[in-house]
Amino acid sequence: MILFSAVLFLVILVSSFAADVVNIPLFAVQGPEERFRVIIDKTKGLSEQTKLSQLKIRCFQNAEYNAFITIGTPGQLFRVVLDTGSADLWIPSVHCPKSNLACQSHRKYNSTSSTSHKYVGEAIKINYEFLDVTGYLSKDTVTMAGMPVRGQVFTEAMHQSDALIDIVADGVLGLGFSKLSVAKAPTILDNMVKQNLVAAPVFSFYLNRQATVGSESMLTLGGTNPAFYKGDFTFIDVSRAKFWQLEMDRIYFGLSFNLGNMFSLLPEARVKVGNGAEVFCKQGCAVIIDSGSSVITGPMEETNELNKRLGGWEVPQIPGMVRARHLGRKYHFF
Repeated sequence: MILFSAVLFLVILVSSFAADVVNIPLFAVQGPEERFRVIIDKTKGLSEQTKLSQLKIRCFQNAEYNAFITIGTPGQLFRVVLDTGSADLWIPSVHCPKSNLACQSHRKYNSTSSTSHKYVGEAIKINYEFLDVTGYLSKDTVTMAGMPVRGQVFTEAMHQSDALIDIVADGVLGLGFSKLSVAKAPTILDNMVKQNLVAAPVFSFYLNRQATVGSESMLTLGGTNPAFYKGDFTFIDVSRAKFWQLEMDRIYFGLSFNLGNMFSLLPEARVKVGNGAEVFCKQGCAVIIDSGSSVITGPMEETNELNKRLGGWEVPQIPGMVRARHLGRKYHFF
């Protein structure tokens, strides 16, 4: 695993069952590439779309991108991590025990203060790589980018791992496929489409860790924002419609190339292996695009070798760490 202290990338994610990508724009879709292009063309112009909304995203300590939503009627404000690596929404419950410090250090949802709340009650446990959240299911109106999503199923968290104490966000809003949902419920994007709140089953990220006023990170719902990209998108099939999972050809280490020409070449012509360059993931690797993670993980044997070459060092509970600022002068990551 290589842990970077900073990441800057553009991600565009589309649709409900399959997907595609470019610089890192990623599109998911059901059907041939031509159908994707029709969807993108229809959602390109912000001024031309009535059902297209934007949500400002904030970067916290180069580790998480989050945004504000409200839940209930009247709305209760929460800050959530926007996570393409999961598909559930959870928020701390006002009923969580005082002994749970992670819950007590964040905003809490109060169902008795909402006239649109509906109790579901099913117990649930959501597991992440290094932590977990337990609670029970409820339904309420979730408002995101000014759009009220009615009857959205979410978890009222009664217990959270201690690792969440210092996280600035109150909860997590999953943007993965519904097949990934622990609650086995429609995702917020599913319900936006069903309730005709967005023009197309499309959402796109612009993530900027060095944001200033006027250049903040942004989540666009229902389309794409041409202010954040130029040119056309390239489509890559999602290999497993559960995560935003793609097939990566290989990893090259120790290459020299012209960055200006890098993306104008065909994939097989982009690099010339030589001058001591090493190839990792030679047989191809499955990769997951995860906006909720600040780490790059991979097979232990190969990531250990990469870490050695990058000058990484071991940290307790974290297999490898590299100073991103140190690397930026010597390496380029794509």
